[in-house]
Amino acid sequence: MLIINLRQSELEIEVNRKCRKEANKILKLGIGTPESPQKIKLRAFEALYLVYSGRAVIHKEGKILDFNEALKELSKIDEYVWPKFILVNDLLKRNYAVKKLSDREIEFLVSERRRDSPSEYIFYGVLEGKPLTFAKLRELIKKGFRMRKNIVLALIDKEGNITYYTLSYSGK
Repeated sequence: MLIINLRQSELEIEVNRKCRKEANKILKLGIGTPESPQKIKLRAFEALYLVYSGRAVIHKEGKILDFNEALKELSKIDEYVWPKFILVNDLLKRNYAVKKLSDREIEFLVSERRRDSPSEYIFYGVLEGKPLTFAKLRELIKKGFRMRKNIVLALIDKEGNITYYTLSYSGK
């Protein structure tokens, strides 16, 4: 099991021989960023996913946090940790590889989980009750065309259910 150290707002895994295999597995899922061969830096939603999936525990000031305590602490770091976690968890269950595209928004590059597969989609999370302006929608469509990716709007309701809407690129 991996140990995530939470210091101030930093989340990192110290990789040693015992956990190198598991560390490599999470990196293949698109979770974490290697800082060095001995360190993996995590975003809040990634740490929450690892705790939820039973692959890691979070240590804060010598105490192991359970899932609810972790969610409370990680919400202080990222106000959107819960919807990001819900979306990433759903995509990983569907066997997609996920990479964070933007830290400010609920936005991910997603691909089929094959080594040689380039990212095919941009998933953009929209929260129930939060407006999505036409200007933002136009910006997403332009980004998709520019990057030659299909845009998928992931509408996340208050109960954590997700409805997906695809905007396809037919580029010329």
